[in-house]
Amino acid sequence: MQHWMKRFTWAGVLALGLSSGACASMKHESKIDDTRLAGLPPAAVQPVNDAKNAVVQAQQDVDAAKQAKSEADNRAKLVKGEVDVAQAQYDQQKTQLEIEAKKNNQKFDAEYAPQLQNAKLNVDTTKAKLEYANKLGDIAGTEVTLADRKVDLAKAKVDQARFQALNSANPEQVQAMKKNEAEFMAEVQKKQADVTKAEADLAKQRMDARDKYNTWVNMDRQLGTSSGIKQHRDEVPPPSQG
Repeated sequence: MQHWMKRFTWAGVLALGLSSGACASMKHESKIDDTRLAGLPPAAVQPVNDAKNAVVQAQQDVDAAKQAKSEADNRAKLVKGEVDVAQAQYDQQKTQLEIEAKKNNQKFDAEYAPQLQNAKLNVDTTKAKLEYANKLGDIAGTEVTLADRKVDLAKAKVDQARFQALNSANPEQVQAMKKNEAEFMAEVQKKQADVTKAEADLAKQRMDARDKYNTWVNMDRQLGTSSGIKQHRDEVPPPSQG
């Protein structure tokens, strides 16, 4: 009895495996690809070709966004170097003043030392510049994400265009595949929602960048007025309106 139950169990497992493999095969066969569009008139296939071209353009936009991200990161590294230089200059002046005060038996408070105010403002200004440069790097990263999402959307539209072309020319074949436009539309809508979210994130980051940019520029004006030190604003561009 136990022997027959084991045989029955293994037979069931084997049947389930074969059934799953068959389903996977059917699912693979039901995929709409370009081979199913062979023989359709050019006018019917043109929307598919247009959708494919949109994918190529979207992928090129990803490459451009990645290049811009690399440039933004390198720019932030340069500004970080400016912060280090400004901090070193401040520390050097502070040390010299402390030594002189000690020689003269004078009390020294760096926070209120007028000789250090410009050096301290220069440190704070370069730090504000770095915050802004880092924010531009964040924006560039989100632009890469957005470009990737647009590639996904463009690919979903290719699938939708294939379905529409095949359904228009051979609806019986589409019915046999148990495909309907609703599932393709749902996928396009899902990818569009991902794009919309990335666009919203980007808009918020650009608003934050505008605030950081204004903070830096105002401090830079104050630094230029009080000490004559003026930073090179063209090194870090103003935020894009997008």
